[in-house]
Amino acid sequence: MTDVAGRFWRWTLAVLVAGCVVLPEHALAADPGEVEAMRAELATLKARIGQLESRLGAATPPAPAPPVITTPSVEPLQASPEQGELPLNAASPTYWTVPGSATQVRFSGYIRLGAYKDLADNLNSYKFRAGDIHPAGDPRRDQAGNIQAQLRLSRISFDSRTPTRLGELRTMLAMDFAGAEPKTYQQEALQNNGFHLRLTHAYASLGPFSVLGIASEVAVGQTWSNFLDDPDRAESIDPSGPADVPSQRQPQLRYTALFGEHALSFAIENPVGEYQGPGTRAASDVNNTSTTNRWPDLTVKYEVEAGWGRAQVSGIARWFNVSDGLGHAASATGYGVLAGGTLYLAPTDQVGGQAWFGEGIGKYVPDEFGTPNGFAVANYGSGLIEARTQQTAGGSLWLRHFWSPVWRSNLAIGYGRQSYAAFVQPAPDQAPVLETSHLNLIYTPLPMVDLGVELEYGRKTFRRELGLEAADAVRLGFSSRVKFN
Repeated sequence: MTDVAGRFWRWTLAVLVAGCVVLPEHALAADPGEVEAMRAELATLKARIGQLESRLGAATPPAPAPPVITTPSVEPLQASPEQGELPLNAASPTYWTVPGSATQVRFSGYIRLGAYKDLADNLNSYKFRAGDIHPAGDPRRDQAGNIQAQLRLSRISFDSRTPTRLGELRTMLAMDFAGAEPKTYQQEALQNNGFHLRLTHAYASLGPFSVLGIASEVAVGQTWSNFLDDPDRAESIDPSGPADVPSQRQPQLRYTALFGEHALSFAIENPVGEYQGPGTRAASDVNNTSTTNRWPDLTVKYEVEAGWGRAQVSGIARWFNVSDGLGHAASATGYGVLAGGTLYLAPTDQVGGQAWFGEGIGKYVPDEFGTPNGFAVANYGSGLIEARTQQTAGGSLWLRHFWSPVWRSNLAIGYGRQSYAAFVQPAPDQAPVLETSHLNLIYTPLPMVDLGVELEYGRKTFRRELGLEAADAVRLGFSSRVKFN
């Protein structure tokens, strides 16, 4: 349109100029004032033509180039990685826009090889299960030097993001291959190293939207418990990490209020209870078949993130009920508190940690740290049935240093203590006191690749009634992870 209009006005101008040129000489000479007036009008006309061309050019918008692939910068509900695993590196994931909609989708994950050699004791697991350290004289300690390799922690995930009038609607579905299997590791290794899929995350979140003037988000589904402090957890190759650090994925309904750098969240979570009885000796003996879960677990968390780092305080309340089917029942109330934080000391150094204490929260301490000790039940099957809480406490501290943009190290120590009711029979699988340390070196030659080696140490103290000396275990671990998208 601009070219056509330009040609029109240029031809009009040319005709006017030609008309002036061919006017009779006597007419021009007869009225000089009229000639000057025509020249002034011609100059004005030229100026208007220029203005019109400029306006026509500005009114024509450039052809849009709609992006097909975008990379949103919004953080997901759970920004941190799988508990204890290497964090996602700096490469930004790519989302694809679904044609004809505003929804963006991503298929992502990684291939992770984990290998290890037990230098002292044989824990026979892809995790450094410090709670399974065997006492002196146990024949399994003679199997030190055992080497295993597996890909259980390889992961696949799918997530989507859709803008709505109530904020962003996000869904997440993630799985790994560390599911329970009917065979031992040795049997699996002899039969093509097949591993079972395990659901890790499946949730939807929405927000932020306004509730009484407060920016809010909601989430429903399964993800890390609101009680946990995953962002302040040490980076380790071992998926267990420091001793007794709480870890639990839960079906839940969560509400979060956002106040700039601060957030306050509340959740109701799956309450499935567990207890030990007089005959409980190992994790497989922990009972939950006769429990009645009348109330959900309630959790609350406050957290703040700023330029100096982050911090959080969280709490949990639990209600436990058990009946023996003979008309006898008992109940107990559990609770827990947790505090953690991370400080950015320098561009190349970070320090962090967390501490926790609770009664009846053994469910939130992974069984690789010993037989879960949440609740205990005495006199089951009689009118004297009694339910008690058992205490759990501990802490961890870690330091991360970047040697260069592609090399980094982490040093982490952990301490955990679990108490057991006197009527619970002492057993070597129980872990009243655990101490662990992890030291690693991680190399990131490409944004999508992490290679790491780690030295892991654990020391276990047994219940006094057993008369056993404390024992330790040492492992050398290796991990390679290649991330796709």
